[in-house]
Amino acid sequence: MKLLEYQGKELLQQYGIAVPRGHFCTSAAEVAEACDKLGGQAILKVQIPSGRRGLGGGIQKVQNAREGLAVAESMFQRSYYDFKPAGLLVEKILTVEKELYFSILTDTSTPWFEPLILFSEAGGMEVEELLHNRPEVLHQEHVDPRYGLGTFQLRRMLADLALNAEGKAALSQILSKAWEIYWQCDLELLEINPLAITTSGKLVALDAKLSVDSNAHFRQQNLQEVVFDSRERQAKEVGLSYVELEGNIGLISNGAGLTKFSMDEIVRLGGKPANFLDTGERILRNGIADSLEILAQNPQVERILINVFAGGPRCDVVATKIVEAVREGRHGGKPIFVSLRGRLEEEGSLILRQNPLADVTVLSDFALAVKAVVTGMGREGV
Repeated sequence: MKLLEYQGKELLQQYGIAVPRGHFCTSAAEVAEACDKLGGQAILKVQIPSGRRGLGGGIQKVQNAREGLAVAESMFQRSYYDFKPAGLLVEKILTVEKELYFSILTDTSTPWFEPLILFSEAGGMEVEELLHNRPEVLHQEHVDPRYGLGTFQLRRMLADLALNAEGKAALSQILSKAWEIYWQCDLELLEINPLAITTSGKLVALDAKLSVDSNAHFRQQNLQEVVFDSRERQAKEVGLSYVELEGNIGLISNGAGLTKFSMDEIVRLGGKPANFLDTGERILRNGIADSLEILAQNPQVERILINVFAGGPRCDVVATKIVEAVREGRHGGKPIFVSLRGRLEEEGSLILRQNPLADVTVLSDFALAVKAVVTGMGREGV
């Protein structure tokens, strides 16, 4: 459950983490009024459940209320990455001396799903860019959930930071408060990027991404997700478990474990998954068709991998559903690579071979299917 930036910052404030002075606005007139309250100059930020807003024109600076009104009118009329803004966050512009990066996320690759803290002096960059281009500046620290974040871990993270003792103490308090939020609010992700040090020496969270574990909603009913007309909402309405990512390889699978494994293999071979999509039991009904239709709507998806292990479902039924959906054009003409394993897999493969489809390639092995979808090669199938 993703919180919008303004919601995340409200939560940070409740725990004593400073954020820029600002106002959440749902109309251009409110934006103009907010600019006046902030002294004229302000930064306008669209509130959507997606990153990279700046690249899409979703973050704009204005010099006065009149300009704020005109810019806001334009921003409210646009869509950003297929989302209409829920509102604009209007904030005071701060003078920044240094930007830091900080996040806590649930590391599902560890046996205990341990929280992982990422910290860097190179703030303002996407964490993926840090990992790829400057991994040496990104400090990683796992936290034992039985004991919580220790002071020795904070000291270790901040040891090489070019701050005086007072500055490190203040930063240590901020990180401790962030840990409290993560733990007490059942978060899967808390990211502050950048965590700014202003010219006056104050620590301020300039941006915030918070995601709540949907399984803990009964404990966190005060945290409500803003509902958008999106592909994720569309998938939820038809009973699919779908999370959109920023890659180019669409994935359809059955079972959360198999889906995550398939994503890991795509990444291992140099690809980027565009989504997590677990059809669950709907794979025997309209799960394949609905899934292909959702992936076809995403302009980022270039190729699609269907990886099914049939324990309960039957491969022949799944294969028939694939043929029907593709003939109906539900895939939008995007290349599809198929790996079917399990119950009646030979019959399923036979159905696909007897019904040749220009956009579908059937692979005899999952490893071959992943390699083919990542490279875009191997369209000859088997």
